[in-house]
Amino acid sequence: MRKILMSIPISAAVVIIATMLSLSYYSAKGQEGSDWLVTSHFNPTKASLFTSQQTDSWAVTLASPDFSALSEQDRLAMASDKATEVWRLATGYGYSKKDLVSWFEETAKNYSEYPIKKADLMHNQFMTYRDFSFTKLPRPNKHVAVFRAITGEPLGYLFGVSLWITLAILVSLYLLAGVIVMLISKNTPLLSKIVVAGVLVLGILGVWLFKLTSTQKIVGESLFINEIGPNDVFAKGSWRGVNQKIANPLNSVLITCSRSEGVCREAKAELSNNMMLADSTTWEISSWDEKEVIVDKEGECTTVKMVINFKDKAVTQIRTSKDPLPADCIIGASGKLITELADGFEIAYGKLGNK
Repeated sequence: MRKILMSIPISAAVVIIATMLSLSYYSAKGQEGSDWLVTSHFNPTKASLFTSQQTDSWAVTLASPDFSALSEQDRLAMASDKATEVWRLATGYGYSKKDLVSWFEETAKNYSEYPIKKADLMHNQFMTYRDFSFTKLPRPNKHVAVFRAITGEPLGYLFGVSLWITLAILVSLYLLAGVIVMLISKNTPLLSKIVVAGVLVLGILGVWLFKLTSTQKIVGESLFINEIGPNDVFAKGSWRGVNQKIANPLNSVLITCSRSEGVCREAKAELSNNMMLADSTTWEISSWDEKEVIVDKEGECTTVKMVINFKDKAVTQIRTSKDPLPADCIIGASGKLITELADGFEIAYGKLGNK
C-alpha cells in the first residue's frame, strides 16, 4: 500500500503534463477549424458570415471595379495593410505573417488572373468574388499554434486548471485508498464498514444526480401553429432537417401570414459558430384554402416552397436546386433540402426528453 501511495504524486505529475499538452493541442486544433476570419478572405463562400462580410472579404474586394481602378502601388499598399490586419486578428492560429503578406501582395499584383464567380446571398442578392481555388493558399501551422498556446497567455490558465484538476484527483485517490484500507482491514468494526460504504455510495449518487440536473442545453423555440381567424396564421418553432442535416440546427423561427396582404413573413434567429444571427424573409402567398397555405420564392440557384398545413399542424419547406444548376451557384449544390418546423426542446433532448 505504501508503494501505491508513493506512486500517486508521480502519476499526478504525468497527468498534469499530459493535460496541459492535450488542452493546448485541442485549443490549437479548435482554432484552426473555426478560422472563419482568414477563410472569409480566401473563400468567402465557406465563411459562416459571408453575407455580412461581403465588403470585407479580400476575394470580394479584388472583384470590385474600384480595386481595378487603383494604381499598382496603391493595390500593394492595401494588400500589405490587409495582411497585417488579418495576421493580428488571427494570432494564435499558427499563420506565418510573412506567408500572409506574400500571398495578399501576390493576389493584388495579379488580381486579373483569378476568375470572377458569383454566389447567392439572402433576399435574392448575390456577391461577386475572385476564385483562389487553384492557387496555393497560406496554411496554419498546427505545431506553431500549440507552441503559442503553451508559451503564451493561455499558459497560466492551463496551469491553474491542470493544478486544480490534479489536486482534486490526488485528494480523491488518497480518500479512496483510505476507504479501501478501512473496508478490507480485519480490525475495523463491521458497523464502521457499513457506515463508510453507505457514505461512499451516497457520495457517488450525489455526484451523479448533480451532473444529471446541472446538464443543460440551449434549446430553440417551442412548436406552436394557430389560425387567428380566416385571414391570419401564426406559427413558431425551430427548423429541423428531414432528408439531410441543416447548417445551423439551433434556431428559433416566427412565421406570420396575412391573407389580406398576400404575404407570409418569417423571422429567424440562429446560432452559427458561437455567433447569433438574425434574418427575416417575406414570402408571396401562392394559394390559401381551408387546408393549407402555400408560398413560393424563386432565386437564381434554387426555388423554395413552404406549406403550412392546418389539419396536421405542420410547416414544411422544400428547397430544390434548379436544373441545370448554374456553374457559379454555391447554394443548392447539395441538392434537394426538406425541413420541417419542430419543437426546439424535442430537437435538443429527443421526444419527451428521453434522449
